[in-house]
Amino acid sequence: MNIDHGKREWTSEELDGLREAIDEAGKKAGYSRAEIARRAEVPASTLSQFMSASYPGNNGELAHKLSRWLNAHNEALDFRQIAPAEPSFVQTSGAQRVMAALQHAQLLNDTAVIVGPPGAGKTAAVEAYRARNPRVFLLTGAPSISTASAVLGDFLNRYTDENGFAGRGLAAKSSIVRKYLTKGSLLVMDEAQHASVQALEELRAIQDEQKCGVALVGNATVLRRLQGASRDAAYAQLFGRVGNRVQLQKASESDVSLVLATMGVDAADVVKVALEILKREDMRVVIKSVRKAMLFANGANENLDARFLKAAYQQLSGEGLKAA
Repeated sequence: MNIDHGKREWTSEELDGLREAIDEAGKKAGYSRAEIARRAEVPASTLSQFMSASYPGNNGELAHKLSRWLNAHNEALDFRQIAPAEPSFVQTSGAQRVMAALQHAQLLNDTAVIVGPPGAGKTAAVEAYRARNPRVFLLTGAPSISTASAVLGDFLNRYTDENGFAGRGLAAKSSIVRKYLTKGSLLVMDEAQHASVQALEELRAIQDEQKCGVALVGNATVLRRLQGASRDAAYAQLFGRVGNRVQLQKASESDVSLVLATMGVDAADVVKVALEILKREDMRVVIKSVRKAMLFANGANENLDARFLKAAYQQLSGEGLKAA
C-alpha cells in the first residue's frame, strides 16, 4: 500500500486498508506491535487503539504518520532487493597474517599486536577469525571506552548478564571477567589505541593469571606506544609479553582485484578505475564506490562500466578522476 505522504483525509475503507497493510508488513518483518510503534514514533497504546479501530483522537493525522512509516519501510525493502551486497570476506595475504597471529595468541596463550592503516582489513579478518573459532571475545575501544573500568564493563555488558557499570568496582568487574577469559580463550581489543595504560595493564594481569590469549588491534599508535624508545616501565612490561607483531600496509592492487571478483566485477575498465581510486583512498572507499556504481548502472538498466564508477566516486568524494 503506497499512500501520498500529504494525505490527511481518510475514508473508513482506507483506514481499514492501512491497518491490514501495517499488520502484513509487521508479520513479514517479524516486528511486534511495540516495535512498529517505536519505528513509527507513536505511543504503543495509540497504535493498539488505532489497529483495533478504537482510537479516539484524530485518525487522519495518525494515519498520515503511520502511512509515512509504512511507505519508508516498503521503500527500504525495495532498495535492499536491488542494493549490491557487501563483498564476502576475502582471505588476502594481509588477512592471512592477521588470522595466523590471532591463532598464535589463542593457542599459545600469548599476546599479539596487529596494526595497520584504516581500510587495511584488520577488523574484517578479526570478525572472520571469530566466526570460525569458539571462545573469542571481541571488544572495540573508543574515547568513552578507554579506562580499565570501562573496558571490563563493556565486556560484562556484551558477554554476560551482569550490568558492568552499576555499583561495581574494578576488582569486582575483573573477577567476573576472569571467569570467561580462561585458558584457550582469546580477547581481541580492536581500536586498541584508545585503551589507557591502566586498561592494558589490567588485561596483562588477567592474562598472566588466566593464561588466555590477548590481541591488540589498531593503528600504528598501538605499536609505537609499546616499542617506542621513550616507553616507560609500564609499557616495557607489556612489550615484553608481545609474542607476535603484524604490521599491515595499505591494500594492494591484487587485494582489490580479489575483492571485486567476489562482487562479480571483473571488467577491465572498472578494475582500472578502482585501482585509480585505491591510489587516493583505502579499500573501504573503493568498495563503497563500486557498490554505488552498481546502483547507478542498475538504475540506468545498463551493465557496470567505468563511467558509473567514476560518477560514484565523484559523488562520494567530491573529486573527479582523470579520464582513462
